[in-house]
Amino acid sequence: MISENLKRIREEKGMSQSELSRASGISQSMIAQVERGTKTLTLITAKILVDALCCKLDDLINDQRKGA
Repeated sequence: MISENLKRIREEKGMSQSELSRASGISQSMIAQVERGTKTLTLITAKILVDALCCKLDDLINDQRKGA
């Protein structure tokens, strides 16, 4: 699930939502909504976030849970 992956990747990078917001130019409230699963990402927004997180789009969109 994208919301879980975004939070996991952000935390693995040691970033707060505010730090990711500053790095990406996407509002902290938008990042929080995506992480809660109440807002969906556009492809463009997802690309901006993965660039700010220095990860791959695949890491964000694919199910990373064990056994899934």
